[in-house]
Amino acid sequence: MHPILFTIGPLTLRSYGLLMALGFLCGMLLAAWLYRRRGGDPEAIFDITAWIMVGSILGARLMYVAVQPAEFESQPWAILAVWQGGLVYYGGLIGACAAAWLWDRRRHGGWDAIDALTPGLALGQALGRVGCFLNGCCYGRVSAGFGLVFPGVSSQPVLPTQLYESAGCLLLALGLAWLHGHRRFKGQVFALYLILYALLRFGLELLRGDAERGTLLGLPWLSPGQWTSLLALAAGLLLMKRLRRAA
Repeated sequence: MHPILFTIGPLTLRSYGLLMALGFLCGMLLAAWLYRRRGGDPEAIFDITAWIMVGSILGARLMYVAVQPAEFESQPWAILAVWQGGLVYYGGLIGACAAAWLWDRRRHGGWDAIDALTPGLALGQALGRVGCFLNGCCYGRVSAGFGLVFPGVSSQPVLPTQLYESAGCLLLALGLAWLHGHRRFKGQVFALYLILYALLRFGLELLRGDAERGTLLGLPWLSPGQWTSLLALAAGLLLMKRLRRAA
């Protein structure tokens, strides 16, 4: 566990922030390469990535506030302090989709650009979860046989679910990159990502043990990640059906 890589004067480099930045960069470069292979202009990818970066940060922060509202009751201005941590991936995905939709209304890039971005999205997640591992967040349940101890977080060995998700997202990125060159209709890559990641995340949530997940708007029985996974799964299946019919 290495949440802080080094500090030089007022500058502190956090492992989570570094891995998130690398995730954005590597995902963008992969998307530009895939888009160029299909005859697209990589500049469009760089343009939409800027929109998605802003949308994902806003969405991830707002979802965190919805899950942990008590944390901001006494100091609501802290909602703006995203550099202090507190981001939820599914909120970032919703924000990224909203930003991509706005970009498409402006540039009319359509599903070609979004499909090219999707494998890069999964690759960025793979790197981001390594950042979670180094930060000591998003860990799993107590497990003496397969667990690791995160000093300062848990005195007992817990499952490194961050690395499980990182490996799953890396495989997802590779599979979707292959599918991008063999898709049968536009939007297929993104729709399949929603389905597969929802299934992956729902299963991994069963192994999670961090109390910081909170609840989503007070909904019972399932974790916020599982409720959102069900919504993402339904959206992916519906999108797949509609796009296949329209092809």
